[in-house]
Amino acid sequence: MKKFVILSSIFFAINLFAFCFAAFSLTQIDRCTADSGTYYAQVKTSGVNFCSSADDSTALFEIPNTYFVEVQGVSGNYFSVKYKNKQGYVKKDGVQLKRETPKAPYFNATLNVFDPNYLYATPSRSDAATKITQSNLLTYYGTMRGEEIQSGKSNWFYVSAVLDGKVEFGYVFETFLDKQPVFSPNTESNLTNVGEEVLNQYVTAFEGMSTGTKVILIIAISIPSVLILYFLVKPTRIMQGSKPQKRKNKHIRRHGDYFEFDEGEL
Repeated sequence: MKKFVILSSIFFAINLFAFCFAAFSLTQIDRCTADSGTYYAQVKTSGVNFCSSADDSTALFEIPNTYFVEVQGVSGNYFSVKYKNKQGYVKKDGVQLKRETPKAPYFNATLNVFDPNYLYATPSRSDAATKITQSNLLTYYGTMRGEEIQSGKSNWFYVSAVLDGKVEFGYVFETFLDKQPVFSPNTESNLTNVGEEVLNQYVTAFEGMSTGTKVILIIAISIPSVLILYFLVKPTRIMQGSKPQKRKNKHIRRHGDYFEFDEGEL
């Protein structure tokens, strides 16, 4: 029984390793955890969008110019990033990678709306909305152009609010706020610029293999599992006490025209 438990544990561990290794190979983003810490990228100009996927058509808001995003990986022409507690993507050509960690990477502002008001799913009053009040403190992320509600005014602010104990994201129109966010640029100019190649050193050799090579490697990893499974289900000899049970040979004695058996062996 003890041997069975040990072999079962080994079998499970090897299969789990093979599964995780195979799943990791399918990753399309090159993770980067640098030896000097996490890399940040500074927004170089206005009009750099924070997107929900690696596609500019999914832009959520414009990141405040001169501020930073935390770079977590690469996906084509985009960096996979985090801004505050929001995961998303920014175009590579809109930011500059930095080696050091900035002291104030994000533009922070808190806002309130006139009571009552709504948090909209998109920068338009025609989409789904959640009721908010002046007591709801809004955390500012960035600005997005949307529906022009008043003449010459089309700025919507992407914000978060804690509603019923849950963080909700959405948009509020610029004139629905009791005060506008006062922007001040980030002045950290002593950070070292680095190229994108610093991220590539963390691409694993496995990710660089061809699909055929990956399949062969995964099969090779799985072979020990198959062998262990075989030994787990392989029939064993019936044991009697501590010694294998041996078949007894019956002795037959012939007497003339009849045979005599030893009754003790029957």
